[in-house]
Amino acid sequence: TPIYESYSEIKILDNSTTAFKLPDNMISVFGGKNSKRSLDNEIEMIKSYQLMERVVRNLDLTTCYYRVGYFTTKELWKNEPFTIKWLKSSNQLVTKSLRFEIEIVEGGYEIVDNNEKTNFGVIGFNSVHVTSGIPFKISPRLGLNLNSLIGKKFAFELLPLRQTTLSLCNRINIKTVANQSDILGLSLTGTNTAKIEATLNEIVKQFDLDGIKDRQLVSQRTIDFVNNRFNFLGRQLDSIEN
Repeated sequence: TPIYESYSEIKILDNSTTAFKLPDNMISVFGGKNSKRSLDNEIEMIKSYQLMERVVRNLDLTTCYYRVGYFTTKELWKNEPFTIKWLKSSNQLVTKSLRFEIEIVEGGYEIVDNNEKTNFGVIGFNSVHVTSGIPFKISPRLGLNLNSLIGKKFAFELLPLRQTTLSLCNRINIKTVANQSDILGLSLTGTNTAKIEATLNEIVKQFDLDGIKDRQLVSQRTIDFVNNRFNFLGRQLDSIEN
């Protein structure tokens, strides 16, 4: 199976106005090491478990779809002919793992185990079925011609949340683009280009949202401080007048 790589860049905004940099590879006169430390902190923030877990949840990366062929199995992303709905709450599924294959037949599908059909018989689409204690429902995409898929096999996989999140933390590669650069390059590899591109985009989105929240928090603290000072000065003036 071929492995693809997707790449994206993030520009880190520096609100500091006290430092300036000399040309070439010379160290900043003020705060050069602090700038490097700041970038290292941003990298750790991007790779943090909390941020990656939000990415996993938002993109539903714990559920995977595959097209099973005679020689290769191909992961599908946003173009799968079927969707699966796990009929348990997300909290009940965080530690669960499950993978099974189905073969499309007339009237529905049959679950395949080691290339041998089990005794479940034909299961209708949109009906509830239970495997390994996990209930689920498989539904075809609207307008799908099921007859054209008879005999074809597909696989569905449920992954534990923590395992999926830690895997993403380890797979993401982040580096500074150049010496003294405020741009971070993010790269991610995988077997499906659309999936890794969507994952990178979501990582950038979540990082931006964190930055917005941080700036809003700083602004609110500044406003609170100013208001408190005004109140304090007002009380001081009142006491002087009295």
